[in-house]
Order: sequence, then C-alpha cells, then structure tokens
Amino acid sequence: MVEVTFPAKWLDAPEIRSDEAIVMLRIPKKMLELDDMNSDLDMITVLYSEKMFEEFSTLYEKNKTLQERQNTAETRLTQPRDTAGTTIAGPGKMAGARSINRQVRAFYKRDTGYSVTKVFGMMDPTSYSNSGETFVNYNEREIYLDRSGDSIEFIMDFTDSGNTYAWVAVFDEGTWSTAWNWLNIDVTGTLQQVNYQFYITNGVYDLWLQDSSTGTWYHNSYSDTDNPSIRVDWLVGSTEVDTVGGISNYFKTETNPIRDDYTYSNNNWYSPQTTFYWDGFTSDEQYVYASAWFDGSGRINTQHIAGQNY
Repeated sequence: MVEVTFPAKWLDAPEIRSDEAIVMLRIPKKMLELDDMNSDLDMITVLYSEKMFEEFSTLYEKNKTLQERQNTAETRLTQPRDTAGTTIAGPGKMAGARSINRQVRAFYKRDTGYSVTKVFGMMDPTSYSNSGETFVNYNEREIYLDRSGDSIEFIMDFTDSGNTYAWVAVFDEGTWSTAWNWLNIDVTGTLQQVNYQFYITNGVYDLWLQDSSTGTWYHNSYSDTDNPSIRVDWLVGSTEVDTVGGISNYFKTETNPIRDDYTYSNNNWYSPQTTFYWDGFTSDEQYVYASAWFDGSGRINTQHIAGQNY
C-alpha cells in the first residue's frame, strides 16, 4: 500500500514540465472523496495499492499511452453486443426466477473483530469455448452483508451466444434491485481482467468496475435507506450453471482467479486473510467447479470452471 498526500488544487490541472517524470493515479473523483483521510480541505491523503499507480518517463509518454488506450476502447465499442440479452432484466437472473440448477460455492466468513466496509478485488475471465451448447453460466464473487437478503454480486457472465460480460447485481432484502446493464462491461472475445471496488457509506453502496485494458472506471451507487447494512459478513465464490433442459455438447468457461485484494475496517486496510477465515464448500454438482485459497499476500482467490468434461 502507498500513502500519498497532495494539494486539492491538483485535481484541476497540476503543472507538469514536458521532460518531468510522472507517477499517475487515475481514479474517479467520487472514489477519491470516499477515501480521503485528510481533515484539511486544501489537502488530500489517500492510501492505495501500488498497482493503482502508473509511472511514465515524460508527459509525452503518458499522453501517448492514454491515447492508445482510448483508440483500443473505441475499436472495441464497434463489436456487436448480445442485444437479445438486453431485452430482459438480466439473462435468467431475475430474483425468484433464476432457474439455476447446478451451483457450487466457497465461503469465507468475517472475523468478528473487524467491521469491513470496503472490498477491492478483480475478476479474470481466463477462457471460453462452446461447441453449440445452450446454457446460462455465472462465475461470481458474492458479497453477503450483515442484514439478511442484502448482497452484492460481481459477475462474470458467459452467454451461450458467445458474448461475455462483467456486471454487478444488488440484492435488497432478497430482491434483485438493479437492472442487468446498471453496471456492465463487455469483455467479449478479449476477456480482459476487470477490477472491482465496493464501499458501504451511511446506507449507500458505491460500486466500481474498471476495464484493465483501458484503465477506464465505471460507477454506480445504490441507496438502501430503509434499513441498510453496515458491513460485509461473507465473501463467497460461486460457479452457477442453468443447463436449459440438458447438456449434450462440449462447453467450458473459466474465471481464474476471482480475487479479493484488500479489505477496509476500523479506519485501516487489511489483507482478506486478516479479516476473513475459511468456512467451507457446498457439495459438488455436475458441470460446476470451484476451488479457493489464500495466497502468499493474504488475498482470497477462487477458481471457477463450468462445462462438460473439464
């Protein structure tokens, strides 16, 4: 983790010489406001993972890199989206009508000595192949909050039409309360890593997805004003498949890993291994697989595979 303090006026336009080396932190201002630890309104202090900072030798190199990313993003926007999937409120995942008939989960439970209010992590859609099978598949990080029925799901969604999406669902007292395209990144074909961040602040859930290939952040917030949760109680890896009547053709998807990098509790950052402990798997089921482990940095990793003969 890296702590940085800088003048608030730098948010407008810091002066940079053309030959000056640059360390860039590129995040939304809303995120910066939520993470600012400085009581001085003229200064900002944040503590972030080293991976959120980028180094450039000159201003020219920075501008060149950002332009290349923008060109990549514009090219990918020309790819056709799965329009059939957007005509319904989330492909098969409506509350009470999810029709998932194969699923396995890996559970990590909160240590009661910590009240976790932020979770940072990533999803890496490793591979996808399909030889003509019809199915629904979600590989997920499910975040269960302290009030029954309140949860956040960061989802890697592999559709049988060949499209792949990273998106977010918010459940409020057991009811799915956000549209399928409420917070969504299309990773069809490219299968790039997507980073996620989740905050609870006074009944408001702020959520971000970041496209790792362009560095672009996407945000939405959900206000649970009636009886909000105040902390995260469980981090869960889930592999889910709806066989849509049966499986006869080969298909395979893999997301490896879905990883929780950092958790925030009691005004400090901790590795997930400090704030959560391993609780166990649900029973194995056909067409779905999950494994789970703490790595050497104390991060929670889950591997998700769905398919036939994997």
